[in-house]
Amino acid sequence: MNILINYVLKNDIRFHYKTYSLGEIEQGIDKLFDHWNYTIIAKRIFTGLKDKNGKNIFEGDILNHVPKFETLYEVKWLVGGFYICPIGENYGEYFSSGFAGYDEETKQCNSIEVVGNIYENNK
Repeated sequence: MNILINYVLKNDIRFHYKTYSLGEIEQGIDKLFDHWNYTIIAKRIFTGLKDKNGKNIFEGDILNHVPKFETLYEVKWLVGGFYICPIGENYGEYFSSGFAGYDEETKQCNSIEVVGNIYENNK
């Protein structure tokens, strides 16, 4: 698995997301993006999984189940692995390739959709 880090950046106007491989980061973060207009507010680790639309799933993403959960879930790193936890809770279900609707060939979780993240949807 390629290790990807997703930076959540914010300036006075908007959020911006930049994803880099560990190798790119090791070459020097200053060369990767103009950080003078943005403040790094988070570094999110890629879970190695994708949602039903093929979107990479990162720590801090908010997920919905298809058909919809009554509760939205946050992806968290707990006890050596990624978990999906009810928003605001520190417990949940282990989130892995064994998750319902996972397709080994595409690495997609066809029953999960990323609907936001905790930085832009921080109620």
